[in-house]
Amino acid sequence: MLTNIDLEKMNHLMETNKDAKEIITQLLKNHDAAVATIAHEIRNPMTVLYSSMQLMSSLYAETAKGSCVWEECMDGARHMCDLLDDLTELNNGNQLNRASFPLGHVLRNSAVLFAMSLNFEKSKIEMTSSIDKNIKRFNGDRTKLEEVFLNILTNAKDALADCKYAPRLQFRAKKLDDKILIQCQDNGCGIPTEIVDKLYEPFFTTKENGTGLGLAVSKRIIEAHNGTIDITSDHTNGTIVSITLPA
Repeated sequence: MLTNIDLEKMNHLMETNKDAKEIITQLLKNHDAAVATIAHEIRNPMTVLYSSMQLMSSLYAETAKGSCVWEECMDGARHMCDLLDDLTELNNGNQLNRASFPLGHVLRNSAVLFAMSLNFEKSKIEMTSSIDKNIKRFNGDRTKLEEVFLNILTNAKDALADCKYAPRLQFRAKKLDDKILIQCQDNGCGIPTEIVDKLYEPFFTTKENGTGLGLAVSKRIIEAHNGTIDITSDHTNGTIVSITLPA
């Protein structure tokens, strides 16, 4: 997989050398096609395997329930399916289906649905949201942006799992002069400074069952919308994920 550093170097080379631009453009097309083909070929048998295991779990519930080996197999198959889904999303992150949609409504809806999921899980997290009413319509890929919002909210929730204080999560958005600022903040234990820059690297994760592709996918999607994503974190104030989109 290409890292963010690789892409930055290639972008610089493409800007300064016309011949290099043509060669790299073709290489990137071949790279994306190869990733898509491999993911597709692996996903099909993995989907059949996982579906079959789910069926067997229901048919032989008592046997499966008491087997640690079976649970490990189920977790492994589920992880592989999630990994392939995220890999496909990463590969397609800069391919957008643009349309005009009410961004403010989508942000409010994302906050409400996530708060409902916390209540359903009987979570102790106190979630608040504040969405500027001046955020109107936006031309972009609604589905992919919803995925980004869900990803940063989920990451914030996970960061609060071992919170020493009353866990709090804030989701806010406001319209500035020429951009829209969207922020998700938690009061968790923070992220060590030395790994903050690595969070966007594909397959880098601090989660036990994470794929390490969530933020890499989110970064590609936001940058494809001509926006930015930034993470600031410390042990005292927790973590803030800031996203900007053109107004």
